[in-house]
Amino acid sequence: MKIAAVQLNPTIGDVEGNTARILDGFARATSAGAELVVLPEQSILGYPAKDLLLRREVIEQNLAALQRIVAATAGLQAGVIVGFAEPNEGGIGRPVFNSAAFIADGRIVARSRKRLLPTYDIFDEARYFEPGGAQPVIDFRGRRVGVMICEDMWSTQQLLARPLYDIDPPCELAAAGA
Repeated sequence: MKIAAVQLNPTIGDVEGNTARILDGFARATSAGAELVVLPEQSILGYPAKDLLLRREVIEQNLAALQRIVAATAGLQAGVIVGFAEPNEGGIGRPVFNSAAFIADGRIVARSRKRLLPTYDIFDEARYFEPGGAQPVIDFRGRRVGVMICEDMWSTQQLLARPLYDIDPPCELAAAGA
């Protein structure tokens, strides 16, 4: 499978500009033969969006942009993984999840929610984001794909002498077949 990592530097709060860069990067990558295009964490809103995440109208703009990206995949053989702020509709906990949407064939195939939220240095993700649960394993074009977001990849007990967290998302996804 040919995978393209689209590197862009999203501008915090510039949903329209970021979405235009995402769609351009997706088009360039797929025209070069990519079957799966991977974009940065929170690529629609920019990172870290901080208190913008508390504004409902900003979250709605982010969701509308996500739907434009979904529509761009209709009829194509490629998928895209894009970072977005997903509302926490459960009514308990923080207002949003730090999520990645796995999009293909004009629909969101799966959502992966960041589990390990940093609260050091400039990061205060636990203030805004609700931690996610187990990440899905996605069947895509004959392959099994797992999606992790940033810090989730850093906690593997197999790489660190002393794990940073009590859970190990990379090992859990591998055990699930990704």
